[in-house]
Amino acid sequence: MRKILESKLEQLENRGDWHYLTEQMGMFSLINLDREQIRVLMNKYHIYMLNNGRISFTGLTSKNINYVAYAIQDVLQNHRIANQCAGLEGNHRTSADRKYKD
Repeated sequence: MRKILESKLEQLENRGDWHYLTEQMGMFSLINLDREQIRVLMNKYHIYMLNNGRISFTGLTSKNINYVAYAIQDVLQNHRIANQCAGLEGNHRTSADRKYKD
């Protein structure tokens, strides 16, 4: 599922490097989203994770992987920019995020 999610996110042309998803091992992964994005994933899409972005890959299936990828795309495109315009910082920032903000 890690490789499939990485591939889907890259196909959707989300900025950032998603290779870290396949480099991590085990049932869980830390996904690079800020707290506002995580809140939107939980409230709007009912995709649940810890506030630090820890997500369980055991909940991902071939039936819901597209839904999860599109939800992540939505929060990346529509919720990070609002936070940056307001001058708010997320709890996770990739090098691509720093470059985008500057």
